[in-house]
Amino acid sequence: METGERTIVVSAQGYASLSRRVSINQVGAEHALDFTLFSPLVSPLDIAGCRLWLRADSITGLSDNATMSLWPDNSGQGNHATQDTQSDWPVYKPSIINANPVVRFDGARNFLELPISEASTDHTFFFVYNHTPAGGGNNYLFDAEQGRLALDAADSGVPYSVQWNDGNEHEIAPAIPGWQMLTWVFSATTGEVFRNGSSLGTDTYAPK
Repeated sequence: METGERTIVVSAQGYASLSRRVSINQVGAEHALDFTLFSPLVSPLDIAGCRLWLRADSITGLSDNATMSLWPDNSGQGNHATQDTQSDWPVYKPSIINANPVVRFDGARNFLELPISEASTDHTFFFVYNHTPAGGGNNYLFDAEQGRLALDAADSGVPYSVQWNDGNEHEIAPAIPGWQMLTWVFSATTGEVFRNGSSLGTDTYAPK
């Protein structure tokens, strides 16, 4: 095998795949890697009506710090996230969380666009991300723009808050830095936000 960096991906049906980066410094060198696969409790595909699943560990062919113009949708609906403007491309980083890769946004210009918009129906959004720092400049995770619904991990006002904006701002709880999973659940005229599975609070929801 030629020298250089390689990505090793191990997968099995019913288990979450794992990827590792390995550097080959010498032709013929041997490397032993141990993988432990875990069966996920829930897959987004188990949720009826899943329209979008952006998995960093499904991205292939990119090296560390490579910029991305496309993030494939794993829901099967073809709602791939894209960006035509090169200066707005996010960055691919391997082996960041539990040996899995992430997509890194700079908090200023980087963003990807989706061929879907917010609809006036019940829906749930899940985001796993590392927030550094927690606040400033409106840290939007999703913004429909038309038919306004924006999900904000930390708004621009002090104190910084997790919120949604449906034409009106609904500040739910203080924002915090670090790795976390934020979930927005909208049902009829009520919205609720969860952090790492615990409810942060509820408020009214009135999509435009």
